[in-house]
Amino acid sequence: MALSLTAEQKNISSLFYNEDQYVIPEYQRPYCWNRDTLYQMYSDIMSAYSHQQEDYFIGTIILARSEGEEQNFPQIVDGQQRIVTLWLFLKVMYLLVPDMKKIRKSLEVELWNGNYVSKIKSNVRDSDDPFQMETLWKLEELDKPVKDDCPLISNYNLLKEWLSEYFSRISNEKKQSFIKYFINQVYLLPIELKGKTQSEANDKALTIFETFNNRGQNLEDADIFKAKLYDKASSVGKTEDFLDRWSMIKENCEDARLKIDDLFKIYSHVLRGKQGVTTFEKSLRDFFVKDLESPLLRSNYEEVTDELFRLLMLYRKVITLTDDSTSIGMWLKILSLYSSFNYPRYAVISYLYKYGEDDYFERFLENLVRICYGSSSTIKFVIYSVIRSIFADNIHESHVEDFILLDGHNLKLSSFSGKGMTLLAFYLVVKEPIKGKYSFGKILSYADLKPLMFTKNVSSYSKMLGNMVVLVDKNNSSYPAYDYLYFKVKSINHICVEDIYKEVSSRHSCLYKLVCDFLLGKHAYD
Repeated sequence: MALSLTAEQKNISSLFYNEDQYVIPEYQRPYCWNRDTLYQMYSDIMSAYSHQQEDYFIGTIILARSEGEEQNFPQIVDGQQRIVTLWLFLKVMYLLVPDMKKIRKSLEVELWNGNYVSKIKSNVRDSDDPFQMETLWKLEELDKPVKDDCPLISNYNLLKEWLSEYFSRISNEKKQSFIKYFINQVYLLPIELKGKTQSEANDKALTIFETFNNRGQNLEDADIFKAKLYDKASSVGKTEDFLDRWSMIKENCEDARLKIDDLFKIYSHVLRGKQGVTTFEKSLRDFFVKDLESPLLRSNYEEVTDELFRLLMLYRKVITLTDDSTSIGMWLKILSLYSSFNYPRYAVISYLYKYGEDDYFERFLENLVRICYGSSSTIKFVIYSVIRSIFADNIHESHVEDFILLDGHNLKLSSFSGKGMTLLAFYLVVKEPIKGKYSFGKILSYADLKPLMFTKNVSSYSKMLGNMVVLVDKNNSSYPAYDYLYFKVKSINHICVEDIYKEVSSRHSCLYKLVCDFLLGKHAYD
């Protein structure tokens, strides 16, 4: 595929005084620059102007232009934030200095039928941007208030405030000088890709984008994947169906507080498991865009979005199960406190994807706890093997020893700390799930242990398993014996720290042995 690429640095005049209407495609994110990013551009431009009107380079934008009837409607593949912000500058300056009629010509385009349209058109779905762009384009009064209900309007109001203040201090001649500087000496580098169709041009532009790391807020991986899927849907005339599917995925991700990039990460681990891959992970973009086995290359958009939604529902199911007062919920709570929880979660979702919540699921979670907390290896490589076994249909016959070396000598005392180990020890003692809310506390704080600091390793000991407790509802009588020491210490203030330390040490020895036995394969309910 010949890229047919052109790139030439252009000033604002070259970009805005022509017959093009720049189109922000449906798959793009909404405009999202915040106050800090906007002020950075504003202050940089003002600084360059004040230093003998030095040329100022904004950055790169990537355009996709069809060679057909739509050739005067290039799509912005990257650089939306920059080019829209420059348009906002021009809009504010036009309202501040309406006598400079030429500025107006930069804000709009005259069509062949004699009608005028905004220079930039947003087609972004699930956003007020299209309406707000149109509102700003038609605005003719500087003093007419516009409600700050989106970043686009908010940044317009900020630019109006900053430029109004600056223009109030300078003469009309200086105003004209600044506007001319802005139009003629502020530059961008448009990289333009052409294709016989808009879809072909977009595909070429995305290929170029993947190799660039421009200033500003670039497309995330999921935006690239969305664009690829959009093109697949467009090729069969089903863009509306795709955008509806994507909106549903996006809404559910937001509800579950899951980034779409992270959903694709889960998807990648399921695909790697199916392929039996246990080697280093590629970057998410390389995996989905360049890998020959990528579903973005081999599958249609319906299959991919169906899989994404299925995985999203499984992710939400894991969250729901974790909150349950069941043994399954308890194992998931313990796993959720693991330092690299994402990896065991990939394994849990993979299991549910393959087998559902079958009779072996609880045992799988119990063994996964042993694998994570008992492993001395880098956990991600261990999880790769677990996921491969899931999709190879032999996980039910597998043993913990197939994934990690169960050896008491490899269980280091220093690793027996943290909330995950504390909750595991709690469960092994009480042998029933937590009901209701819980928290974690220490029997002796670092300050309490200070008197022993010359004879004990106080810093590390305060974090050890024996010093940590799970705090449950005092009215819950299900756990009367587990944390007796904690409540005893808190209720008797005159006990010598040395005596408390001895009791805590004894507690640590008991819990340490209990957890060791569990990690080495002894069943929790033996």
